[in-house]
Amino acid sequence: MKYFSSVAAVYFSGLLALTVVATFFVANPIFAEAGLAEQQSFFSNALREAHINEIVTVAGKVFRVVNGIVTAEDGPVSPATEVQALRLAYAKTVAKRSPYFALAGTSLMHLDYGLKDLAQAQERLSRIQATRHNEKIVSTTLYPLSFLRAMSELEYMRRSFIKSGADSDMIAYQALLNKAQHAYAENLEQFQRSFLSVVPETTGAYGTANSIITRENSLRALADLSRRTEKPGQAIKMRNRCFRGRINDCVVSDLSVPIVASVAKVTFKKIETDQVIRSHAFYRNFGFIVDALPSPVLSQSACTNSEKTPPFFSFSYEPNFFGYIERFGIVPIGNVRFFETDRYTQVPYLDYFTSRGARYVPAKEFNHYNCPELDRDVGSIFSTFAIGNYARQSSILEQTPPADTKVLQRSVRGVSGTTIHESDAHTYLQTALQLVDKGLLPASISDEIIDLAVATKNQSAGFEWIPTEIARIELRNLLARKKGAQPELAASFLFFARSGFYALMMSGNQSLGTVPELFTEKKHILPDEPYIYLSDFQEIPGELPRAMNDLKDYLKIHSDLLW
Repeated sequence: MKYFSSVAAVYFSGLLALTVVATFFVANPIFAEAGLAEQQSFFSNALREAHINEIVTVAGKVFRVVNGIVTAEDGPVSPATEVQALRLAYAKTVAKRSPYFALAGTSLMHLDYGLKDLAQAQERLSRIQATRHNEKIVSTTLYPLSFLRAMSELEYMRRSFIKSGADSDMIAYQALLNKAQHAYAENLEQFQRSFLSVVPETTGAYGTANSIITRENSLRALADLSRRTEKPGQAIKMRNRCFRGRINDCVVSDLSVPIVASVAKVTFKKIETDQVIRSHAFYRNFGFIVDALPSPVLSQSACTNSEKTPPFFSFSYEPNFFGYIERFGIVPIGNVRFFETDRYTQVPYLDYFTSRGARYVPAKEFNHYNCPELDRDVGSIFSTFAIGNYARQSSILEQTPPADTKVLQRSVRGVSGTTIHESDAHTYLQTALQLVDKGLLPASISDEIIDLAVATKNQSAGFEWIPTEIARIELRNLLARKKGAQPELAASFLFFARSGFYALMMSGNQSLGTVPELFTEKKHILPDEPYIYLSDFQEIPGELPRAMNDLKDYLKIHSDLLW
């Protein structure tokens, strides 16, 4: 995972004590002995055709599997042991290239920190509820913590199995796959019940940059999330049987390199790129660091509306007193959106600021309540950045056959600027994957490319940012509430609009199954929306200084509230 500069080395400490014994995989008489020659032929051919080179450990003994041939340092390998090693190499390759319920590109250490903060936010939000019932359901079902912890545990084990190739880790990995599936279904069912119990049928709709959210389509979205795991669940069962020797249940395409889809190359008008420059300058005026790292540019955003905010993003980090990064933020840099308060009244939280003379209050597009499918953008932003970072630092060019170097060099140049277009990142990755597929790269580099591809395909890169950011926002809201501000934190509103549930359930992560677009598309910005954008101030003389002063006061008020 070295391509994520912000990601620390992952650790692995003791998992659950598993009662399943490794001998089930390596020495089950039903599968290990029956059809031994047939198994040998199938797994050997499959691994050879996929150019697989792996090291595995069977019952504590190390074997190398290269293009379907098994060798050991201490001499000949028995037919039974050979088949065991082949099956294990097959399973290890599947875990790398076609995993279900995976979090490739996620910093697990930071995810675990974020989940602790999210649990704390959930518990504190429960304390302010008006009834015992609401207190209980907020404290137990607002966030899918069991599922998220199971996913972290599973991903640790997936990476451990990939690193070790050990039969014991294989067994543990399969057990944790079942645990994650169960936790997903359980947390989803619990949230649905709580949603129905506290969100009234009379609840009105609200709009985000790209969607209209209603009670009805929220329930429909939850149903879609519930159905999505049926196909992966069946596939996981088939794989388990395949890994035990049931070759009729094997799907050889699981060994293929991941397919990363092309995305459209988006061109922007000069007026749009000029606005990006103005947005950078606007944020710099307030001390925000928005230029230190390359800026990802998406082909399409789930969170910003391209009519006003082209999908340019920047990473903004906040160092603390000691110089350590305290927060790593994502800023839509295509524009800046504000509430125009004289058009948006009777909102207690905004009233807190307008009573102090604010006319313009930030209306952020990139958070869990204004963008229910936030995870799709987060995954695309982090993977685009990671691909560019990898292309600049990797030794892949030195390892590439001369005949293929020119094409690869061209794709490297496409992701080496101060902005990285998602389309160029995908082109680079597709070029590199072709080399992997042909078996032209060393195994270590192939593994790095495949990990990038899995993270990109599944939109799982940087997922740790989501629970961390949700927890940060809600804990700050609770502090602000103690100081007199009035953010809406009642159970009904939390479950309807502020849970971040769809992003936390990884709506965009294809390794859990695919779902359609969850919410009603809003094709255009509506005429009565209470927003004004930084770009609009070009047509309103004298109002930009007012907006800047209001933002300065907004930031100071937040600082005063929290300190």
